[in-house]
Amino acid sequence: RFPTLLPTPSRMESIKLSHRLAIFLIICVLPSAVVGAAGPLIRTTNGNLNFILTSPSSQISVDRPTGSGSDSSTSSTTLVTFAQLQEIVGGIVANFSAALAQETSRATAAENALRGLLNSSLQSEVSRSINVDNTLTATVLSEASLAVVVRTALNTSVLSETVRALAAEASLTIGISAEQSRAQLVETALSTTLNTAVSRSLSAEGSLAASVLAEQVRAAGAEGAISTALASEVTRAVAADAALSTAVSAEIVRAIGAENAVSTAVNTERVRAIAGELSVANSLASEITRATAAEASVQLSVWREISRAVGAENAISTAVETERVRALAGEATVQLSVWQETSRAIGAENAVSTAVNTERVRALAAEASVQLTVWQEASRAIAAETLIFNRTAVGTFTNPVYSCLALQQRVTGAPSGVYWVQAALGSPVFPVFCDMDTDGGGWTMVYKITAGSGVNPVTTWTSGAPTNEQATAALTVSPTPAVGAYANRIISSFWNANGFAITSARAHVYNGGALQKFLRFNAAGTTSTSWFSAGTVTSSSWTDVPPGGFNFFSIAGDAGYSRMWFVNKLYNGCPGDLGWLALTGTAGVCTWDTVLSKPAIIYTTGPTAAAFQSSATPPTLTAGSGDVFAVFVR
Repeated sequence: RFPTLLPTPSRMESIKLSHRLAIFLIICVLPSAVVGAAGPLIRTTNGNLNFILTSPSSQISVDRPTGSGSDSSTSSTTLVTFAQLQEIVGGIVANFSAALAQETSRATAAENALRGLLNSSLQSEVSRSINVDNTLTATVLSEASLAVVVRTALNTSVLSETVRALAAEASLTIGISAEQSRAQLVETALSTTLNTAVSRSLSAEGSLAASVLAEQVRAAGAEGAISTALASEVTRAVAADAALSTAVSAEIVRAIGAENAVSTAVNTERVRAIAGELSVANSLASEITRATAAEASVQLSVWREISRAVGAENAISTAVETERVRALAGEATVQLSVWQETSRAIGAENAVSTAVNTERVRALAAEASVQLTVWQEASRAIAAETLIFNRTAVGTFTNPVYSCLALQQRVTGAPSGVYWVQAALGSPVFPVFCDMDTDGGGWTMVYKITAGSGVNPVTTWTSGAPTNEQATAALTVSPTPAVGAYANRIISSFWNANGFAITSARAHVYNGGALQKFLRFNAAGTTSTSWFSAGTVTSSSWTDVPPGGFNFFSIAGDAGYSRMWFVNKLYNGCPGDLGWLALTGTAGVCTWDTVLSKPAIIYTTGPTAAAFQSSATPPTLTAGSGDVFAVFVR
């Protein structure tokens, strides 16, 4: 990393240093070992140095070139003693030592400089890294703070929008309730007016039809005013909804749809009420016709009696005249006879008047009886209409509910049975079975398996699509072999999704329509497969579930042996298998999971985990078997 910091000697300096080391070895080391040896020690020719050393006292002959240039052929010879040579060598050694010390000092200085530079560079790099670290930490903290601020702002905005949505929905609900109250008041007023009109009709028999028609016109006008008021309120609600955010628009649309459904139901009931009124009016007209006919008959009888009386009176008058003629002729006794006949006529006339009055009393009594019958029929019709409205206004195909719990909250005392639901606005309407009796009621059945029907329980649950959703024949807790599997779209599309919240779930085992065993779960925040687990079960028919201690607790169960919806404690050989619940398929190996038609619904009948089969030879099934397995949500 620092190539320029090291001192690099030149090539010539390296060669010079090598020569000095070679001369030192030749002059200082070798002579002391070989002095006195026979023959010359070193001989060089045609060079800058040429000497022969034979003894310590010998002289050295040094030939030095006298010409110019390195190739001069002439030379001069200088003789030096050994002592002189040692002196020369000593100088060379001293120079070499000095040069060596200088080189060593220079190397040491270079090494120290290098170390200083390295330490400085290292400290600089460390400082730079620390600064970068600090900068990054500050940036991360700043980003984290900004994220917290943004998240807080978003949460505040979401809460604000939620509060606005709830306020708008509450306002809309209050508006709907107010309109319903107004509609009920108007309906009560209409009923009062109708009763008054009927009373007037009954008292003024001939004008009944006109009064009824007038009341119908008034009712229609009142209904038009109600529809106008409802439309005005809906317009105001829509205008208020336009100010809400996208997050709550679906709820507002659902509320508008519910209000429209209420308006439609009210209009439908108005039509039914008008139809009922027309039916009552027709019945009343029929009764009035009958009463009129009876009265006409009575009047005819009266006229007949009067005619008879007149005829009798005329006859009496003739007799009287005759008797008067006879009296004028001198018969004194005729007057007595006249008086006697007159008395008889008066008596007959009084009898006729009494008969007429009796018939009138009978006619009035018959008319009162007819009026009482009309009032009784009208009361029955109103009671039946009210009952029909209460039972069919919600949970029908034209006015579905959100869930069975929503139905229970809107219609007090709604019985268990089949109702229509719509899990989200714009989604299809479909029928469900609502259990309004078990565990507080309000439970929606989403899944059902009939034992021995040949279906696969796990495939039905996990297929991702409804199975026989519109088959109302399956919507019961009794076995339906013709429709062996049932699953609606709540499993695949609305399990804690698309605004449909599930807080609890129950798994039921039935036999003959009677509940045998159950498991209840906390399903809040779960998926369609994770809710059925040991960690979510909250209560059951078995005292040891929870807490249990399980080797299997899942919908898939032990796929190798086709043991589904499997809640098991221990595998210990077929007679030693201990558990609570299993829906068995075709891959079983034990008596308890092969003896019954598939799928079989096996459960232990006691209060705790137990063996499913006996240890006898041959083994027998000791667990109970159900005919229906169903899942409910709330």
